Amino acid sequence: APRSLRVETLCAEAGRRRFRLSWSPPREQPSAPLRRWVVAAVDPAYGRALTVTTLEPEYDPELHRFVSLSELATFILSEEELLMPSLWKQARATVQVAAENEAGQSKWAVARVPLQRAEVARGVTAVPRSPPMWLPGSGSASEEEASSSRWGSARSFGGPCRDTSDLDFDMEVKCRDGRQRRSFLARQRKDVLISWLRSMRVDCSGTKEELVERGMWAVHLV
Repeated sequence: APRSLRVETLCAEAGRRRFRLSWSPPREQPSAPLRRWVVAAVDPAYGRALTVTTLEPEYDPELHRFVSLSELATFILSEEELLMPSLWKQARATVQVAAENEAGQSKWAVARVPLQRAEVARGVTAVPRSPPMWLPGSGSASEEEASSSRWGSARSFGGPCRDTSDLDFDMEVKCRDGRQRRSFLARQRKDVLISWLRSMRVDCSGTKEELVERGMWAVHLV
């Protein structure tokens, strides 16, 4: 089974709760290499664990290489993306991760995810929200127009205090790992990336691709 399954609270706000699951690979046998990870969650409505996602090595066109299975040993459990209403009504949710190869599936590594604020680890603070000035998802044309109008009226960044929307953007970037983070940044308009980097006093010159690369490491500055 996968080892050291850990749960990190990224956002404790009801309706937007996010948790990062991460684990270490089991000791691999050369004769039976691992092929994929299986992530599941127990749905009280069905009384059993349902598969949430399967993670397999694949070619990443943005990185221009294959992403190994060890790099995929993490998953973001998001209330906004996981349509399993009964799961989010519990005090604690049960999540499971297993490894698979050609011989079959390993035993489950099991973890309990605290869902109620009283049980969430200390140190997690909900940031007061203002309307986001960036695209939280893939975004429709109407969303992009709305985002554009908000940016047009936004005050400039780079002062001694960062705007609440910058802090929200930081959270959105931080709660994603690797390809998810890069994909999120690549979906944003160039002027959005420039304003965000400027708020952290990071060089914001260059092409959009260069800004995305800069954002991949700049998020660790905040």
